[in-house]
Parts: sequence; structure tokens; C-alpha cells
Amino acid sequence: MSHSPSIVALVTLLSLDVTRGLVLAGLGQTPIAITAATNATPIVLTTATAHGVPLPQDGIPQPAHFIVAGVLGTTSANNVDTQAHSFTQGQSLAVQAVAITETTLALYNVDADGFLAPLAGDGPYVGGGTITAAFPDLSILMGREHVTEFSGPPRVVMVPVRSSFGPKSVYNRNTGNAPERAAQIAQRSIATENVLFEVHCWGQSDPRDPRFDFDATRAVAHQLIQSAHLISAGSYKITDGAWADQTVGAVQLLKAGHEFVFGLTLATPILDQALPYAPDDVAALPTTMLQLPGASSSSVSCTG
Repeated sequence: MSHSPSIVALVTLLSLDVTRGLVLAGLGQTPIAITAATNATPIVLTTATAHGVPLPQDGIPQPAHFIVAGVLGTTSANNVDTQAHSFTQGQSLAVQAVAITETTLALYNVDADGFLAPLAGDGPYVGGGTITAAFPDLSILMGREHVTEFSGPPRVVMVPVRSSFGPKSVYNRNTGNAPERAAQIAQRSIATENVLFEVHCWGQSDPRDPRFDFDATRAVAHQLIQSAHLISAGSYKITDGAWADQTVGAVQLLKAGHEFVFGLTLATPILDQALPYAPDDVAALPTTMLQLPGASSSSVSCTG
């Protein structure tokens, strides 16, 4: 049974694309060298030093998004070609890496249907390559508990604060037989949920300069808006923001960089889902006897 796009899925797609944008703009973290890559599914990279991705907790992988570049041989690991940019194409987004050990990572990417899938190798590893994250946190974070925790810029935290509901939308930016269009036809929208996020963007210039810290923070916020436009074209809304550390009475006036907070609303469909009439282990008899008061019995055939 399919479900409506989840909040986690929306934030993950934004994080993957924001990572791509910030790294290609030269605003990413220090690259980590790759020393090996498997020709398998998923591709497993070995890094020269510890990659810093937390190991899965209780079997749940921790989000970690990277740009992979310069790998020779297993070239499908690379994902820096952004000429044909679309979240349904996968190759142009950052990859999600899942830690196996402190120096090995399994790679996943967005498939044609917009879901994370193992990234397949396309040849033996020859050499070279780096992985680069955009954030010290390794991805966009979700939830208010992350707003005040210890970290460093650049940083984005998205806090879902409320939802409003409205009529279904017939808007779709794809035409023809695109996977997104096919999915929309297969499951009809019956209503729309508009999820409002409180978005916290923290940036810092390099080298540090308090004046240019504003521009660095602005670049992070603008990249997030650009990614929202790509992923949710026609289905998002931006509301006014404020420089949180510059307001009168701000708790912290002096710190590394600056923080800008604004509102981002993403519209998601509530889908028409087919529900079973009974559990799978319940079967109807082939014939049911029906007798009305004062009338003879009649047989009714049951076909489902």
C-alpha cells in the first residue's frame, strides 16, 4: 500500500539537493579521500580517514549526505553532473551514505520514482575520489531539539510547527509518462496538507568576517529556497524571516556567524488509498443464503 509523501522524505530530498548546491558552490566541508570502492550494489567506499558518519542505531541508519567526485573505474559513485537537474533523475543529487565501519560507507541515491535505492557499481575501482559533506551535521536536521545543541555552521534545522488542509491540487510540473505523473494517476489526491516549517539557517564566512557572515548565512537560506523550488515547484510558499541573533534581547549576540529564521510551507497530497475489506486470511463463502421475512430464500453469489 502506498502512502502520501512523508515529512521525513521531503526533508531528505531537500537535504540531498542543498548538499549538492552548497558543495558545488565551494561552501562544503573539507573533502575526505577515498582509497577503495566496491563494484557491487550498493557501492561501498573506503575512506583514508574516519568519515564521521554515526553507525546505525538500533538498525536505523543516521542521515549523512555527500557529494562523491573523482572516483575512477566505479564511476557511477560520482554524482557531480548537474546539467540535467531533476529530483527524479537521482544522478544530480547528493548521495546518502550509511556507515558500515568508521572508514566504510554504503551509498544510496534517489531512483526514478523518488525513493532511496542502493547505488550500483559499474566497474572495478581504479583509484582516486573524495567525499564532501555540506554540513558538520552531515545533513539538514529536523526537530526543535536540534536548534540549541552544540554544532557549527553551515547548519540548517527544519522544525515542523503546524499543518493546514485544503482541497486537492491538480498541479504537476511533469508531463507525458514521467514517473511522478504516473504515480499521481495511479493514486488520486483527495486533499492537500500544507506543512509549515520553521527553518533555521546558520552560516559563517571563510575566512571569518562578521560582515560577510550575513552573506554566508543568506547563501545557505537561498540554496534551501532554490532546492524547494526544484523539488516542489508550484507547491511551496515562503514567509518572512528574521535575523534571530540580531533582534533586541537576543540571548546570544556574539557567536560564530549569524542565524536567519524564516517560514517554508510545503504542500503534500493526501492520497486515495485502497483499503482491504477484510484481512487476507478471511475468505467469503462461494454462496450466501439470504432470506427476507415472508419470502423464500435466495442464493447470492459472492465474487470478492
